[in-house]
Amino acid sequence: PSLRASAAAPQTTTTTAAPAEQSTAAVRPATNPAAAAAEAGAAPPPPEPEVRAEPTAALRLAPTVTLLRSSTRGRLKLMVEYALRRGSTDNCYLLSARAGAPPTTLIDLPFPTYAQEFLRALRSSAPDLSLLTHVVSTHLGPNRVAVLADVLELAGAEARAGTDRRVRVVLTNPGLKVLEAGFAALGARGAALLAAVEVVVLKSPGGDGVVAQVEVGGGLQLRAVRVPTPRWPVAGCLD
Repeated sequence: PSLRASAAAPQTTTTTAAPAEQSTAAVRPATNPAAAAAEAGAAPPPPEPEVRAEPTAALRLAPTVTLLRSSTRGRLKLMVEYALRRGSTDNCYLLSARAGAPPTTLIDLPFPTYAQEFLRALRSSAPDLSLLTHVVSTHLGPNRVAVLADVLELAGAEARAGTDRRVRVVLTNPGLKVLEAGFAALGARGAALLAAVEVVVLKSPGGDGVVAQVEVGGGLQLRAVRVPTPRWPVAGCLD
């Protein structure tokens, strides 16, 4: 509407209360789109296409850094901020202590849609996962905990419990709460894995949780910075 029209004086109207039998119908719970279409005699909407993961790509970024990039051609439902519907990606990284050495540190875990392809690429890029000493999560969400459990099982975490080869899971304090709740939901499997690993919570020397130093596999030093966002309150970044 034009500014002139919007500036017009409002008109008063008189409303009449609906009969009781009509008001009960008005507050009836809304139905889903398919049920509403069937009720109206129309054809139900087509189901959303299944989003399938592409093979996870292993890309060498540096002599000691390998990127494991998972992707889909369709948009995942939870990626609502990416409305272009041109696909989604999820990046994880393998770190080695030196060029030619096997990876000892995994940074981040993918969305469960990518789990099967990711684990295949992980086994290919790090054939001996018993050498994996650290799993660092910069943004652990509830739906990624199951992928973490898969990685820990492949790395033989339970068999290494109580030894100097114990797997260390590095995350933020909010991420710890997600980890504990997620492993609790996995029942006995989650309880066994949580007891087997050593959890390292990132804390700054000043106690404010903003910046922390963490040593990972092979003596590598990483600097962790918490960067919480409305979507990822548990997020952090590393350098």
